[in-house]
Amino acid sequence: MTMVDGTFCLVPGLGPMREKQLFERDIRRWDDFPATGLVLSKVLDAKVREALVNARRLLDERRWLELAALLPVREHWRLLSVLEGEATYLDIETTADGRITVIGLWDALRGPRLYVRGLNLGGFLEESLTTVVTFNGGSFDLPVLRRSFPGWRFGGLHLDLRTVMGRLGERGGLKAIEQRLGFGRPEHLLGVDGGDAISLWESFRRTRSPEPLRQLLEYNLYDVVQMRSVAQVACTRLAARTGRQWQPAQAFLRGEVLYDLSRCVENVTRAASRIQPDAIDDEERRPLRLGG
Repeated sequence: MTMVDGTFCLVPGLGPMREKQLFERDIRRWDDFPATGLVLSKVLDAKVREALVNARRLLDERRWLELAALLPVREHWRLLSVLEGEATYLDIETTADGRITVIGLWDALRGPRLYVRGLNLGGFLEESLTTVVTFNGGSFDLPVLRRSFPGWRFGGLHLDLRTVMGRLGERGGLKAIEQRLGFGRPEHLLGVDGGDAISLWESFRRTRSPEPLRQLLEYNLYDVVQMRSVAQVACTRLAARTGRQWQPAQAFLRGEVLYDLSRCVENVTRAASRIQPDAIDDEERRPLRLGG
């Protein structure tokens, strides 16, 4: 089931008030809009029918960016209901002066990946990203990535969960929200925040000890996978506000992702022992392939 077909605000000239009129007449989904007859007005009805033909085509062809362009930003959350297998969740860590130290990614097809400064950070440029989900990425992650990688051109769909959760009245950062939602983290990661992430990297840079790096990488990947669980909750709650029920993928339980996360972290931590001291200060490196 998709939530995308539950709004008519993709039609120029049809805003929330007109949409409410349709809902009051039990026209709540695209298929409910009559193919003939007068509904709103002769002119507006023609626009609606034309827009729905186009929107159905874009949905069938999975052309998310073009479909998103038809929708008001406040309705972009609906696309999360059709992107479970295609969305890439992304989170970055930086130094105090804004240089990227870690990029963490997760998607349903490839699982978790890590790109680390001085090791394989440049390998991020080989990622083919079509849909990215972040938390506050519009203000932080994506601008920092564009500044750090001038050749990086992301022209896909970006969904920012901070905006989505704001519609639900959920304020604060990701860690505060996930705690209120009841998503747990390992005890050694409780209370770790962005400031600690900076300190952990500096500790690794100074001592070359694997322990601070391991904790930093684990912290980053938990941010990434917790976003996916938060997205599921957001869609469920917003769908309920529309009067519809949506059966989401289940929020992650720690055991479901622990093995993949742990393996990824350990692989990268072991590889980091080969980082040359001067490479840690390099902005980008040629990608190092990590074995499974």
